Amino acid sequence: MFSMVLTGILAAIDVIGGSALVGIFYFIGFGFFCLESLMSVWVFQQVLMYFRGSGKAAELKREAARGTMMAAL
Repeated sequence: MFSMVLTGILAAIDVIGGSALVGIFYFIGFGFFCLESLMSVWVFQQVLMYFRGSGKAAELKREAARGTMMAAL
């Protein structure tokens, strides 16, 4: 994932010398990519905190174990 970010930045820097407008679009795309990545991390943290705080994780483990036992029998 990190290499994709560097590729976008390096391409933007390379293009900005030839056409400033195209380089600006590259930087805008990079900014949106960074924003989306930060939002994804935040959503993942929220889901993790919800499942750990509500006891749903333990319930899901019990259900999975029960389903596995039923399938084995």
